Amino acid sequence: ILEELGYDCTDEEVLKVIRKFDCNESGTIDFEEFLTLIGDWISNDENQIRDAFEVFDKEGNGYLSLEQLKRALTTYGEAFTDNEAEEFFKEIDVDGDGTITADEFIQYIKGVNS
Repeated sequence: ILEELGYDCTDEEVLKVIRKFDCNESGTIDFEEFLTLIGDWISNDENQIRDAFEVFDKEGNGYLSLEQLKRALTTYGEAFTDNEAEEFFKEIDVDGDGTITADEFIQYIKGVNS
């Protein structure tokens, strides 16, 4: 995913990132830790956060459904239960319309890192 975001990292740099952001010391970066990492790297630059959103928006329609979020969670992080994924989705989907827009994603990332 780092390559998809335009980052060219060595194995050593990746290990340093894991050590820094692996809060639960699992040896991997789960999805929530990844969102924190993204927010730290992009310093709340909305264009870069939007680029990160587009990595998850595989259909390119400008929003994420619950199913797309679940797919992103399992592809780029740990397996969430359906209930955990739904709760996480509701946290980001502030207008409650059943989709996560790029703007909602941006606001969530900014909120995680403020």
